[in-house]
Amino acid sequence: MQLDADPRERGALMKHHQDPRKVAPENVWQYWQNACRLVLRDCRDLFGLNDAQVADLARVLIARGIAKWLRARKTIIRTKDRWKREITTAQEQLRGMSEGPQKQRLRGELAALIRCREDVRAICHSERWTLGADEADEIAMSSTMAAGSVVR
Repeated sequence: MQLDADPRERGALMKHHQDPRKVAPENVWQYWQNACRLVLRDCRDLFGLNDAQVADLARVLIARGIAKWLRARKTIIRTKDRWKREITTAQEQLRGMSEGPQKQRLRGELAALIRCREDVRAICHSERWTLGADEADEIAMSSTMAAGSVVR
């Protein structure tokens, strides 16, 4: 598995912000995301994993659904962007239509599409400085967590 092949990360500006040990609430948005390859590379580099351990970690990401949800998030973002184009097209169509049942139907479809896009956009733009809702996850994110602490 090629872990260092992302050409977007070659720029000096982005490389500066890719060390996961330097992530903080104020710079978390500067990190690349949504790629198991990045998680695998970071774990390899931070913890000195060998190729077999990286392969095992990849299986863990698959088994726990993390790989699926990283891909799903990319698909959701593409869907949100497609909906924006569809909304723009529908708005242009409405301007050229005369009143009638077709225009009313298109208005209803447009309103539903706008609501769906707003909901998905809110999810996509949600806070990144989190591990989840579990109390243990919140403890793990705490900057005061002592080195070597075990999170249940």
